[in-house]
Amino acid sequence: MPPQGPPDVGREALKHARELLRAARLILDAKIWSVAYANAALALEEVGKAALCTSILPMPDYVRQAEVDAFPKRFASHEAKSFLGFLVVRMVEDSATADWMEIYKRADRDARRTNKNKFRGLYVDYKHTGLLKPADVTEAQAADLIATVERALELSLDTEDALENVDLFMPLIRMFRTAHGGAGALAEDDMLTLLPTLMAIARGEVDAEEALEGTALAALVHKFADSVAAKLTPEQVAAIAAQYGDETPAP
Repeated sequence: MPPQGPPDVGREALKHARELLRAARLILDAKIWSVAYANAALALEEVGKAALCTSILPMPDYVRQAEVDAFPKRFASHEAKSFLGFLVVRMVEDSATADWMEIYKRADRDARRTNKNKFRGLYVDYKHTGLLKPADVTEAQAADLIATVERALELSLDTEDALENVDLFMPLIRMFRTAHGGAGALAEDDMLTLLPTLMAIARGEVDAEEALEGTALAALVHKFADSVAAKLTPEQVAAIAAQYGDETPAP
């Protein structure tokens, strides 16, 4: 079996998120709100896990090493994965009405609340404040979280596409990450926006210079315009990536 890394984990996490979402819907139809909520919460964590695994890949070395060091702790944290799942949605839904700090605060608040309600939905507990019952989770809470997971998975379709075509995706990321100036450029761009563009370039569906005009990657593409062009085959993309090397260690 070939070595497995973050792209493999991310791909499987998104697949499992869809299965958990299906279970949550079925349980919601059965009117067991608490268990439906718990399954939806787990599904959102899987989306966050995929985001954690994929977002680390294109980071420049000076940023990436710190993320690699923090990776195990975040990977094991329910709240951290839930936070990233909510962030996938809030980065899109709230960007017009809130700054980044507020978006982060909202995602953090949602993650803490969801993690608490998830465990409440799984079993009866007792604290100094009194009895905590699964029956305390409402239909509205379960339905709302299921809708959030549906939106998060909808927004993750480009990521799923990239991870299903990892042989095409990773050489392209490596090329931009390791080429001189590429790391800094990637650090300035939101990968949720860049992923579909980079994949379209790799497939030859769009012209690289036109597609990336106005982004931080534009200057880099102009520099390598003869190499980074439309209609590249996967083999050509891999050859270009090999030309610039892949010196960044995997987490």
